[in-house]
Amino acid sequence: MVCAQVAIPLLRFLKQGVLLISLFLCLLGASCAQGPEAKQGLEAKQGPAPLPQRPVSREPILPQTEFRGLWIASFMNIDFPAKPSIDPGELKAGMDAILDRARECNLNAIILQVRPCGDSLYPSDIAPWSSYLSGLQGLGPEGGYDPLEAWIQGARLRGMSIYAWINPFRVGAPSIKAYAPTSIVHNKPEYCRVFSSGYIWLDPGLPEVRDYLSDIIAELASGYALDGLFLDDYFYPNPEHLGDARDFPDQDSYAAYRAQGGTLEKPDWRRENSNLFLRQARQALEREAPCMALGLSPAGIWRPGYPQGIRGRDAYAESYADSRLWANEGYADIFSPQLYWPISQIPQSFPLLLRFWHGENREKSVLWPSLLATSPRLSKPELAREIINQIQVSRAMAPKQPGFILYGYRELAAPDSLLAGELIRGPLSTALRAPALDQ
Repeated sequence: MVCAQVAIPLLRFLKQGVLLISLFLCLLGASCAQGPEAKQGLEAKQGPAPLPQRPVSREPILPQTEFRGLWIASFMNIDFPAKPSIDPGELKAGMDAILDRARECNLNAIILQVRPCGDSLYPSDIAPWSSYLSGLQGLGPEGGYDPLEAWIQGARLRGMSIYAWINPFRVGAPSIKAYAPTSIVHNKPEYCRVFSSGYIWLDPGLPEVRDYLSDIIAELASGYALDGLFLDDYFYPNPEHLGDARDFPDQDSYAAYRAQGGTLEKPDWRRENSNLFLRQARQALEREAPCMALGLSPAGIWRPGYPQGIRGRDAYAESYADSRLWANEGYADIFSPQLYWPISQIPQSFPLLLRFWHGENREKSVLWPSLLATSPRLSKPELAREIINQIQVSRAMAPKQPGFILYGYRELAAPDSLLAGELIRGPLSTALRAPALDQ
């Protein structure tokens, strides 16, 4: 009995000692650990760490191969051409300046917008010449000059890949003052929905519209030696495009769908229309050019709350884009969500969103995020640090297939561009070819 009375307090003392030693070791490990996992608990109490004043790593991670893309927008003459022209010499000079600058920055892929608004930057039997190219829709360059073919040849000479970027459903905008007689706005007005904002949209709910767009894709795929085609996130219009309309005016096409036995509610039906178009686009591409890749670049946020804590526009509900489904089921060879927010902007956290998309990429499409290389909210040194950090984060999350696409060529264009200089001195110091895709 006496032994028991002595043993029990002794055991309690020993247990307390073990607990104290364990607690000490845990605290020591947490203070010495360098990874983000070890600091997660402290950050939850103290708030997020401030934006680093230097790149994440002073010694950049240098992969053996990497996709380093650059979006080149023709809509409203954002990038090319800088101003409308029908002079082949002027158009070629503008193209050469962009390609040379991209090569100087050790970028290796161009995504050129060739169908900005129901028109084209190449001779087409289906769509008129773009007003952003010549200043007048339907008017092409002199001498039979083909800008897209010139871009393909120019990119190849510099060892770069090239993709055609199309906006499928947008066919009119306030910046277009007159539409060519060959425009679908005139030829098939029953396909079009006109808004007080000045925008004109094709109705994705019409099978004839999806067939028409499949023909556009087939024409491009069969006529040009491209590495692939990219579609961006403009399927159904965003709310700001609707003008005075409260909703997309597709009651007739929805009524026709229901009359044929369709059972989906309108929001689900609209999402399925986008899905049907993508499947048709994939089929057209595989039929005309089986080795040509299909790229998708949806909005960076699928829905608010995915992942937890994310806030922003609900593309699933507002634009009827089920981009998570597209990632889950491998609708495209290349998936490039538009992650256009700084790392420190917690409600739209770049690392959290990028990790979310990697987790949803169940069919293992290539995932190369789009990064915003321009920002009025950041100083030029802050922007340079931000893009370098995002490249490093992207590499760390996908070490076997690293890649990214920059949007904002103008920030790189100036001879004294701080961003270009920091990229060349940092993560893009070595020239690499774009990786080959296994189709």
